[in-house]
Order: sequence, then C-alpha cells, then structure tokens
Amino acid sequence: MTVIGNVDSIEGLYVRGWAANTSGEGVCSIVIVNEQGVVVGRGRAARHRPDLHVLNLGRTTFGFRVPAKTTTKISRLKVVANGVVLGGQPIELGPNRFDGYCSINDDRIVGWVAERSIEKKAPLITVINQDGKIIASKYSKFDLVFCDRFVNRAIFSIVVDCNMLPEELQNISILANGVPFFKIILAGVDKG
Repeated sequence: MTVIGNVDSIEGLYVRGWAANTSGEGVCSIVIVNEQGVVVGRGRAARHRPDLHVLNLGRTTFGFRVPAKTTTKISRLKVVANGVVLGGQPIELGPNRFDGYCSINDDRIVGWVAERSIEKKAPLITVINQDGKIIASKYSKFDLVFCDRFVNRAIFSIVVDCNMLPEELQNISILANGVPFFKIILAGVDKG
C-alpha cells in the first residue's frame, strides 16, 4: 500500500489537503498530532477534489478538511494518512498565525483573514509598501454570514489613496496584527 498526499492549506483551525491510497483500497484515515504526539484531529480523506483527476485512480474523492483542537499557545502539528506523514509540513496553529486572501478593487484592498487560533478578536489590517511605509490601516470585522466554530473569518475593505501607490512595480504586504499574511505585486498606477 502506497499513500500519497499533501497538506495544501490552513483555514482557521481547519487543515486542508488530500491523501490517496494508490492501491485503490478505501479512503485514507487522517490523524493530526501535536509535538507531544497527542491526537488533536481525526477525519477521512473522502471529499471531492476535481483537480485530483490527474492521479488517474478512478475517482477524485481524496480531499480532507479536518478541524484541529488547539490551545492558546502555538502548536506545531503533523498530518498522517494511514500511518504516512504527508507533505507540506509541519504546520503551525495558534495566536498570530494567519491565513487569508485579498485583492485590489478600484481604490480598495478587500479580503478576508482567519487566525489559526481560538482567539475571538478581529485583527488590525495594515498595508505596507516594499519600503516598509504604511499606506493604509483599518480593523477588520467578523464575517457574520460566514459563521463556523473552527474559522473566525474577518473581512476588510480598505480605501487606499492612489497617491500612496507606486507608479512602478512594487510589492505590497498585507499584515494582520503586524504579521504578514498576503502579498500583492502592483505593476504601477497611472496617476494622470
């Protein structure tokens, strides 16, 4: 029996990825363990993942999204499928570990952020240029439409003064409570 797979992402306290038994025998059992070897999450790799048709295993139900129990401290975790440690590790959960997404819409940077923690505070979002200069800052707010006990997703929409954006290529970093979680590469803004 050969198991292949990967941890693809974290969203709040959910660990997401895929695992497949290449012999085709059933679904993989997923176990998440902390540094002390304590099991903090269990699940099965049986979610539909259309992108996994490339494995040519006759099905695409190899995905998993398993919640991990955590404390208020940072925890390094590993994910095991049928006894095999998956790629994309180790992963960390805890305070000041963030995941999210954002984009630029006209004069706004919009997106979401989720802390990999049981904390219930929406973070301060700060936008900085590649020289470390703050170009915008605003508190996010919890998304009341997207409610899940394992993901405290906060949303934000920050107006950015176009005069603060570069005319040339530049990296823009998005921070949550001072911790970088997303980068945007701007090709430059026409200020004329």
